[in-house]
Amino acid sequence: MELVNPYATREEAVSALQHCVTRGFSDVIDPILKTHFKTSKLSDAPNECVELLTCVAKSGSLDVLQRLLGHVDPEFLETAYSHRTLATKLLTVAVTNGNYSVCGALVARGGDPNGHINGTTLLHTAVSQGHEKVLEALVEGGADLTLKDRRGENLISSVIMSNIKSKVNLVSRLVSGGVDPKSAGDNGKQPIHVAAAHSADVISRLVELDCDVNQPDVVHSDTPLHIACCRCNEKSIETLIKIGAKFNLTNNEGETPLAKLIKFATNTVDFHSKLRKKLARQLIKYGFVCKQKNSERTNKRKIGRDKVIELYQRLQKEPREVSSLQHLSRLVISANLQPKTLRKAVFSLDIPHHLKDYLMFPDFRFS
Repeated sequence: MELVNPYATREEAVSALQHCVTRGFSDVIDPILKTHFKTSKLSDAPNECVELLTCVAKSGSLDVLQRLLGHVDPEFLETAYSHRTLATKLLTVAVTNGNYSVCGALVARGGDPNGHINGTTLLHTAVSQGHEKVLEALVEGGADLTLKDRRGENLISSVIMSNIKSKVNLVSRLVSGGVDPKSAGDNGKQPIHVAAAHSADVISRLVELDCDVNQPDVVHSDTPLHIACCRCNEKSIETLIKIGAKFNLTNNEGETPLAKLIKFATNTVDFHSKLRKKLARQLIKYGFVCKQKNSERTNKRKIGRDKVIELYQRLQKEPREVSSLQHLSRLVISANLQPKTLRKAVFSLDIPHHLKDYLMFPDFRFS
């Protein structure tokens, strides 16, 4: 019994190859190629060939791809498909499915590592899906790390929002590759704002890279601490406090970070509101305040009950442990230091080193 049907048509032979790729029968591929494609090319059956190569790009191995490409006319990979070449289309499929093993070969055959998928670069797509090895393959293929996606965000922001484990190391590599850690997207937020919402671990590294821990965003003038409090992100709040974020800066609406935290805590029975109130009690102890909004600043909109201020006043009146004189002195000193970066201001003081450390709130943590 023959393994390969010598009487099959060319189209049937290509379909058989696709079946072998899908089912993992790689040992049958060479017999089919020798039987049916000694003098012809897979690309002589263009539609079937595109389906076959797409299948390989999706889940096939590098070895299978190279064996098949040996029977494909090189010019066929330059065929235009939706304003891009077939090679770039196949590379897009490989990136989307995380098939990093074939990315390098497709780039070598003309695939554009700077290609786009619905306005999103291949690099951003690889990062957003957590395919770190795909990212490495694209970079090795010459991809431009400084490209932005359709929202104007650079690759650092995508890394921060991804599920990649080694975010800090990857951010450092991207900055070394020329990516600007201070570049804002179309929403006015820099990577440090994105980190405050999604990844506290990256915040300290961005500050080391000279990002301003108190940087207001372009649209609302929210600082990273505003965003962390709004998202109720405990770890980000702790990190920002310990690296010198100012507690009571206001945004365009006259809101402090504490106001952003308790803005959504007005429901008395909701679990989420209870959590926000619990965090607010601890932040008030460390000097966080809410400020009465200026009517001119808010464009003289209708003035009614200010539920945020009312809740803040109730929380202030609750009985709590009396703070030490040392802690109260620390709050006064940190509130009156003029430079934007608290850390630089504190470590420029002519005081013992242990007092400098104490002024950076090393003891702060949510219980």
